[in-house]
Amino acid sequence: HRSLLPKHPGLKPLEKALKSGDKEVGLTIHRMTAKVDCGEILGQAAVPVLPGDTVASLFQKIYPLHGPLLLGTMEKLEAAAAQRPQR
Repeated sequence: HRSLLPKHPGLKPLEKALKSGDKEVGLTIHRMTAKVDCGEILGQAAVPVLPGDTVASLFQKIYPLHGPLLLGTMEKLEAAAAQRPQR
């Protein structure tokens, strides 16, 4: 999700962040639930909002974070699974 949940769930989170005067924006990987953007947060990455930033410039800042955040979150989940006792 293109916000630092739980802040700005739903559609157009970057627009909401700019209108709210947020100092940073980012990405959240979370578990999916029946309620939109309310699942357990598994990983986040943030970048600062600078004067003059737009939705487009913020998207360009956070776009490169997708891959590393996903890989890091998957590694964290795999490590946690390896720690669980076998049945």
